Order: sequence, then C-alpha cells, then structure tokens
Amino acid sequence: MNIESSINGNWWIYGQNAPPHYGVLSLRDDGLTLEVNESRSLSVEEVFRRALTPEDPPAEGIIHGRGERCGPITLFGCWPVRNYSTERIHHVISPLAGVSGLEVKSWREPIARSICLNFEYLNRWFAHKVLEPIQTSDGIPGWAIPHFEDSIFPVHEGLTVRFVRQTLPSSSLDERRFTPSCNVYLSFAQPVSLEDVTGRWIPWITRFFSLLIGTKIECLSTEISATDGFTPPQDIPQEWGKILRRTSKPKRTHLHDPSPATMLVPFATVQNRLQAMLERWHDINQRMQPVVDLFSAVVLQHSIYVQAQFLFLSQALEVYHSSSLHFESKKLSKADHAQRVDQIVAIAPEQLKEWAERELRSRNSKYFNDRLLEVFQANEREAKLLLGDIRGMADRIAYTRNHFTHYHGDTKSDRFLTETEMYRVNYSIEVFLWILLLKELDIQGPPIERLLYRVKGATFVNLKEVVKGS
Repeated sequence: MNIESSINGNWWIYGQNAPPHYGVLSLRDDGLTLEVNESRSLSVEEVFRRALTPEDPPAEGIIHGRGERCGPITLFGCWPVRNYSTERIHHVISPLAGVSGLEVKSWREPIARSICLNFEYLNRWFAHKVLEPIQTSDGIPGWAIPHFEDSIFPVHEGLTVRFVRQTLPSSSLDERRFTPSCNVYLSFAQPVSLEDVTGRWIPWITRFFSLLIGTKIECLSTEISATDGFTPPQDIPQEWGKILRRTSKPKRTHLHDPSPATMLVPFATVQNRLQAMLERWHDINQRMQPVVDLFSAVVLQHSIYVQAQFLFLSQALEVYHSSSLHFESKKLSKADHAQRVDQIVAIAPEQLKEWAERELRSRNSKYFNDRLLEVFQANEREAKLLLGDIRGMADRIAYTRNHFTHYHGDTKSDRFLTETEMYRVNYSIEVFLWILLLKELDIQGPPIERLLYRVKGATFVNLKEVVKGS
C-alpha cells in the first residue's frame, strides 16, 4: 500500500460525535503533522482572549480521519497548538503515530494477525538475484525474472515467520525496471496490538537481522492485516493498513554499505539452519531479554555518552551470567546456604538474631567481578584477545561499575578505568557480547573471527593520543 507524502481528508479533531474538518496530514522523516483550518468568525477581542485563555475543547488524544484515496486513518498521541484569527482557527497537531487503511480503536487494541516488514539491505543478505541468465529456444542468451521464493518457519506456538523474495517489474515510456523485493511476514495465532507490533515484534526481527548482517539496519515500512496470511501458504492478505511513524535515517554503526562480502553471517551460510536459529532467537529473547535490550541500546545505536555505554554493557554481562544456562549465580546451593544461615543465627546473641538472619539470607549471590571472570573464562580465547588479562580486567570493570553506581571508589586508583581506557574497553565488550549472542544462536567460526578482526584493526583517536588495536 503506497502512502503519499501528504494526505488530504476530513478529520474528527473534537471526537467522532462532533462534525469533521478538512485538513492535510504531512508525512515527513521527522514525524507527522496534521494541519486543520476551522472556519470561525471571531472578533478581535475574542482572538486575543482565546489566544490568552483558550476556550475551545481540547483535541482528542486519538483522532480519526478519512483520506481521499487511502480510506480510514487513525492518529495516536495527538496534541494541538492553535493559532487564532478573525476568520479561522488554525490547528497544528503533531501525532506520535498513526495507521492508515484500517479502522483502529486504540493503540492497545488486538488487531494484527499478520505484519509485513520491509528492511533495508535485506535483499543483499539473501543475495537475491534480480534477473537470471537463460538461453532462449533459438539459443540466444537472455534474462528472466527468478521464481518467487517463499520460506515459512513455525518459530513458536502462535508465531510463524515468512520470508518472501521476488523481483518486481515496472515500466515507463523510457525504461523498464526490475527491483528486488524481500519482505518479512510475521503471523500470529491470536491478534496482537500496535503496541506489541512496534514495541516487541519489530525490534525482535530487526535485531535478529542486525546481529547477522553486522550493523544496525532500519525497518523502512510496517503494514498490518487483520487476517492470517499463512493459510494456505500461498495466500497473502490483500487488505493492509500501514503504520505511520517518524522514519529516521539510520546512523551506520559498523558497516557503511553492507554487502555479502562484509556481512557477518550471510544467508547462504545458514539457510539450512534458519528454523533452528529463529527458535533459538525466540528463546534468547524470552530468557535474557535485558541482555538483548542493553546490547542493542549501545551496539546498534552509539548515541549515548561513554559512561552510560559502560554501565549498560557491564549490566548486560551481569544479566547474561544470571540468565544464561551456563553459569550458577549463587555461591552455595539454596539448601546449603539456608543450613549455614540457620547455624549462625542459632548461636547469635538474641538481640542480633533478626539482623543476622536478614543480612545473611541476602548474601548468597556471587560478586560482580567473580561473575565477569566466569563469563570470560568460559569464552577464554575471545576474552583474552579482546581484554588481555581477564582476571585483572574483571576486577577493574567491577570496581569502575561499582563506583558509578555507588560513588565510593577512588578514581585515582589503578583499578579505575579512565575515560580513554573506557572507550577501548567498551568497544571490546560490545564485540564480546556480540560473540556471546552468536554463540547462543549456535554460530561459530568465520563470523566470530570477523568480529575479532574488527577490534584488532580498530583505531581509537582522542585529543591526546592515537591508539591502535584492542
């Protein structure tokens, strides 16, 4: 479904029980803007009074509209700014998001059975051939449009993922074009809300592809359907609504122009394992969602200051230790710890029993530096290449993190990471976490070596020095 850069239509800015007003919705990279002119005959006195003390009812938080060519539109998170004159009231409304093509009651209404996502660079990841060479019946070389490729993966109960690859022809008086089209469809057994679509499922699949491609990629468009697009497999719903949101041009964080030669895990190397990888990714997000969130906030954004990056990355390592299946976060088993606490409380003075029990019950978790060391030792080769002395670095990371959370450390201590060191350590932890997530997807070998090479070939520049390598 194609959406114009602006949509003319009627808008119920005071609710559906009030009459509509004509206006224009502008769709730009920096967001949505609805401008409505409401005809009013006002005296000069009224203009000044309303400007100083608005008397008009507030615009609805949700505004419904009807476009001239794209049918129903619903706008969410609306707040108006009004300008008054003697002939009209000019409303300038900046919605946070919208949906065109479908009737939607609220952002939390379960409505979507299928979503269709279009990503940048996905055709490169699939290495989709736009045209294929052929021999005609009379032996003349020619070109043909490749067959429609369709892959369907039942990932989890109630969730199915579908990859559709095809070449779309178009023509004009001057030329004929063939454009690669690779779309991702997610289908749900039960309808999901727009809140779930944008807050959970778009990040879920975007991060999956970003992890494999090796850089942040952008979801260019999102369409939703109230019908299931997987029954039978050949059918794709024809009636789609499009989510209207601000589209930001992605700041490339690792690869400026991804190609099959520079991607970490090209499709060709894992196409026979995609089912298992998607299932694993679903499990990873269920089991260690904070790790994925913290990793993505730093590695796929690079828009926060160095100390915040350090805290996010450190927290991601700590949560990885507690949520991974490879480590035990407690010093003693629950039974052994309880037994020791009971023994000590039994011989404590009566006035200290309650305090001793409360303090000791909560002291069974491993210290942060011990958790870090266990994660580093479990991935010793990569950790040593990235961080050097892993025991010493585990201690320094823990000491510095504890200072930033409690501010009781000595910033002149050799254990404290300086800001210059922090940039280098952050980058090494980024790559280390990337490697951990790839290993959770059961990916080894060349992709991990490519990540290690990134750090080896990195140059860190500041106003005082230029440092190469990790």
